[in-house]
Amino acid sequence: MDKVPPGFAEGNAAWKDVVAKASGKGRALAVREAGVFKAAELHFRSMADQARFIQARDRGNHAEMRRFASRELVTAKEMLGFESSNQYYYIPQDLREKIVGCRMILDGLQLQQKEN
Repeated sequence: MDKVPPGFAEGNAAWKDVVAKASGKGRALAVREAGVFKAAELHFRSMADQARFIQARDRGNHAEMRRFASRELVTAKEMLGFESSNQYYYIPQDLREKIVGCRMILDGLQLQQKEN
């Protein structure tokens, strides 16, 4: 799972050249596809980070839980810009709920750290 997001990021960087060179109807299609590709990159990044968060939780590693929850928060915010490109697999409310959930996790971890 960790290999897929960087692969999409690399592909997205290469696709920017396609968009830059395209014109007319082809450019509009290339721009649309760039949005879909970015949404896929964010989706796979989210999946990998969620899996790593669960592993960290199962080990009781709060520092890693914080790291992956923080990354998930950033990803969720970034995904808000791409929900329509992903055929509404995610609607803005889903992503807002994810953001709230990440903040709650981070707040809970911070509170737990202060108590210890």
